Amino acid sequence: MSPVFLLSGILMIGSGLGFIYYWRYKTHVPWGFFGLGILGWIIAVFLKGIAALSLPPLKKFLYASLTTGVADPILWIYTGLLTGIFECLVVYVLIKNRSMIVKSGWNEAVGFGIGFGSIEAILLGITSLTSVLLILYAPEVLPEGTLESMTVEPFFQNSWSVLIPVIERISTIFIHTFAGVLIIMSIRTKRPGFLWCSFVYKTIVDTIAAVLHITLKPEQFTAMLMWSVEIVFVLLALAGIYGLIRLKKEFPKFEEENQPG
Repeated sequence: MSPVFLLSGILMIGSGLGFIYYWRYKTHVPWGFFGLGILGWIIAVFLKGIAALSLPPLKKFLYASLTTGVADPILWIYTGLLTGIFECLVVYVLIKNRSMIVKSGWNEAVGFGIGFGSIEAILLGITSLTSVLLILYAPEVLPEGTLESMTVEPFFQNSWSVLIPVIERISTIFIHTFAGVLIIMSIRTKRPGFLWCSFVYKTIVDTIAAVLHITLKPEQFTAMLMWSVEIVFVLLALAGIYGLIRLKKEFPKFEEENQPG
């Protein structure tokens, strides 16, 4: 394996940190909003992980009771709904009564969303970087068969693949930011429609991801397929960016009167 694959982890970590520091430098948003976003992600993903323990028995039951053509879509939607429930509805409940959120303005809402998305990019980047470092410099510590299974994956057959997870993480940060701003928009305006928009958006994103990870085996992920998938996530991110542009015009103009302390 080429050391060039170290770039995936490095750039993912850099993307996560870059978004945080850029927004902090540009707007001087208090670090607490990024921290609250990070904490929201940790709690949401932890609870979603517990709920996801239901997937294997559900998958077994559905495949035993239904045809694959019916069972697979149910699993895709179920997986997407877990994300919508825990990363939107649960997060809403966790932050809706916090004074810093109730008094937040546009910049603070974006900071919260960036924190939520960036921590995921940073942690996945650390995981990727650690994995490649072990493969390159300490393969003897890996469990038996792990090295062989990883190095034959399509991802490692093309040096251009190093950019795939980076593009995905950058896209996902925009997706998380849009969803996070929608949640805070719902809290600030007391309009549940924004919350449900966030829920549907996140559910769609992870339903698409589930189509791949539930239906396909690792060896089926060709470079062409992976790039095609990234195009879909880039389009979803562009939809999120467009949504952010529109929301900024509608967001209550509380910045001057209600700057966080």
